Amino acid sequence: MNFGILVFPDVEERFVRDGNIWSSAGVSAGTDLILAFIADIAGEEVAGNVQLAAEYYPLEKRYGAAHKSSMSPHYLKKAFNKGMQQIADKAGSC
Repeated sequence: MNFGILVFPDVEERFVRDGNIWSSAGVSAGTDLILAFIADIAGEEVAGNVQLAAEYYPLEKRYGAAHKSSMSPHYLKKAFNKGMQQIADKAGSC
């Protein structure tokens, strides 16, 4: 017997893509979704330029190379350089 109740699986991701259907909940999750959508449709570099213009970097995901630009905010360059140094340190200890 079906009572019209929909059951959704627990999802930990900020957004979900199922074929042509994209969904998210909340403002920042919606921004994450749209950046992924732009990257899928127009490419990583375009999504990176949108991400840079919005100064939206809450996730570890960086689209394209715009975050390396001289136009990127100081906090972003500092975080990028710190991450690169950590990678170099790990590579040096192997």
